[in-house]
Amino acid sequence: MTVRNSQDKTFSMVSLADTEDATHSPEGMGSALINLIPSNSTQNLWVCRPAASQLTDFTGFNTPGFISALKVIGDRAYGMISTARNAGRDEPFSYNIVAGTFDTISGVTSGNTPVSPATSGNWTPPTMDIIGPFIVITHPGFDGTGTNFFGVIDITNPAAPAWSSRNTTTVPLPAVPIAVMNFNGRAYFAVNEATYFTQALSLDIPVVSNILTYEDKVPITALHGLGLSNQVIGGILQSMIVFKGLGHSYQVTGDSALSTLARNTMNYAVGTLAPLGLCDTPYGMAVFAPDGLRIIDFSGRYSEPLGANGDGVALPFINALVPSRIAASCNASVLRVGVQNAFVSGQPFQDYWYHLSKKRWSGPHTFAPSLIEPYQTKFVFTPQNVLGSLWLQETIPSTTSVYTENGSQLQCTYATSFLPDDGRVGQFAFGETFIKMALDPNMNNWNAQAINGDNSPYDTVVNTIPGSPSVWDAAVWDSSVWDGSSTGLYWRQIFWDQPIVSSRILLEITFGAAGGVKIGDLKYSVESLGYMPPVGG
Repeated sequence: MTVRNSQDKTFSMVSLADTEDATHSPEGMGSALINLIPSNSTQNLWVCRPAASQLTDFTGFNTPGFISALKVIGDRAYGMISTARNAGRDEPFSYNIVAGTFDTISGVTSGNTPVSPATSGNWTPPTMDIIGPFIVITHPGFDGTGTNFFGVIDITNPAAPAWSSRNTTTVPLPAVPIAVMNFNGRAYFAVNEATYFTQALSLDIPVVSNILTYEDKVPITALHGLGLSNQVIGGILQSMIVFKGLGHSYQVTGDSALSTLARNTMNYAVGTLAPLGLCDTPYGMAVFAPDGLRIIDFSGRYSEPLGANGDGVALPFINALVPSRIAASCNASVLRVGVQNAFVSGQPFQDYWYHLSKKRWSGPHTFAPSLIEPYQTKFVFTPQNVLGSLWLQETIPSTTSVYTENGSQLQCTYATSFLPDDGRVGQFAFGETFIKMALDPNMNNWNAQAINGDNSPYDTVVNTIPGSPSVWDAAVWDSSVWDGSSTGLYWRQIFWDQPIVSSRILLEITFGAAGGVKIGDLKYSVESLGYMPPVGG
């Protein structure tokens, strides 16, 4: 005789992960945390991310389009945008974030601006860095004739910037550079397989020997700085990491003026095709390698891929449709990554957040960035498929946060992975189910789904929420609003409409974002039924 017995289970959401089966993953790995981020008050409690707010739609520009370059310096955002001012070409911009106004940039002509790049597909993205009073911009649209090798915004007077196209003086660059970086105050230009460097705080290359070559003929794909821990005298020693394709990277230290300039091969044969994915974090430099996100730490060592093997998020980056359009940035607490995920049907643009202090992933969030830069505790970014606009993203919810983004209320999804096998053979009945949630009248209804192994729903339940504050002596149990704004963090029962019998199940909860919403642990009971599932069931 088969003995049926019921067991109570708890699922406590720890992080988003790629895993398809929680049986073989660390506890608490979920399949979706869309527009949800970790609470700063309680472990394994999730709240709605704030919506991004638009900074500008480039009013005053003639038909603003694709933004191809972006860099935030102080309280200003600089970059390049395609417009009809000079048809088919990008023009520079300078936006004062605090004042909410553009600085007029003088000197812009059709002859000294680069051809606008394609908005999709593989590309060599523009790069920007500041050298003395100049913001230097490399751009694939420069044709390498005359002075059209790279662009310069002179910000000697930030309120009255001036534009020009240039080549280096004395010793000109032999070809259009693909990247520029400030290293020890000098402009280092990546040209083919070598780097050419200028005088400090200058765009002059005084001698032909101001060139650094490497051990191979592989073209350079990216440059980025990395501070190194100095074990001898303490403090930080600056270095430049030179990436060459997928299998080569070099570390450059020292300076020619001190006769200490040196380059060394990195300890891993790892490179990157994602120049816009390179960014600084509190733990080192983020690098999107062929096997996912790695960190080069302050001793110059590569980490193993973060989130690999179902421990977090790796597959979207491994399967990026166009690696050169991965866009990442870090504001000291959140590493944010925009990627077009070819691993998912429809190849959507997605936005993943890695919460550094908690070492947890969330996402995929909506409104993925095309370009992104840190600004204070926030991000300034330009979103995918929304041309001619800059947006500001908070990462810490506050009493002033809003939850309507680009004209629509954010929609949140909390989904477990397929719940772990408890070791018993056969089918089970999925019984009483509770989710710990704090509700908010602005979230509208919240829906629960039980989903089978074929990603089809067994059952969908719509749960209404309190719609207005309580009236004295007229409160309705479990339908009243505490303090007239949100309900407390309580266990909410999900009343399934029909029996759920399965050997494999995932639970998903969806709702509109609001400031009072919190979502935590899931409790459920399972009863072993003592018979085997049908094939594929």
